Amino acid sequence: MKTLIFLLFCISFGFLITACSKPVTTDNTKTSVPTAHPTQVVLNKPLTLTTDNQGFNIYSIEKLKLSFFYPPEWIINYDSFANPNYLEISKESSIVQIFYNKNINYSLTDQQKSRSTQTLNEIITIDGRQISANETNLDGGGMILTVNLPSLGKKPSLTIWFVTNDRAQHRELVIHMLETLKLN
Repeated sequence: MKTLIFLLFCISFGFLITACSKPVTTDNTKTSVPTAHPTQVVLNKPLTLTTDNQGFNIYSIEKLKLSFFYPPEWIINYDSFANPNYLEISKESSIVQIFYNKNINYSLTDQQKSRSTQTLNEIITIDGRQISANETNLDGGGMILTVNLPSLGKKPSLTIWFVTNDRAQHRELVIHMLETLKLN
C-alpha cells in the first residue's frame, strides 16, 4: 500500500513539474520559453549601407548629430564612452581626426617644420559652409590639412586634422569626405 501511494505521489509530482515548466496555451499549443541570452549591442554602426557617387559609405553618430561619407576601406574609431567628442578615420599612413565641440590649433612638430615646403589656404565647403582649410605640404609627398569650423547657432564647433604621408593618393578622398560632413 505504501508503495502504491508513493508511486501515485511520484507520478503526480512529475506531472506537476512537467506542467509548470512548459507553459501551454488554452488550445494546448506550446509557447516558446524565453532564453537568457544577452542582447548584442552594436555601438555607432552605420545606419544604412547608403553610398554616394564615389562609392563612399555613410556613417552617423546620433549622439553627436554628425554624419559623413567615408571610403569603405578606411577604419573608423569612435568610443562614445571613453572619448565621446573625438573621432578618428584612418588608413595606412593617413589619419583624419575630428574634435567635436572644440577649437584646437594644430602645432607642427619640429620634424614637420623642417619638412614643410609651403602652406596654402583652400576654401572647402563643410556642412554647407565655406571654410578656409590650411594645407601644409611636406617633403616626401606628405601633407597636413587643418580646419577649424566655428559653431553656428545650435551647431557646435569642429576641429579637423588630416595628416598623411601620401598626399597624391588620399588628399582628394579626404576633401570629399569632409565636404559630405553634416551636423544635424
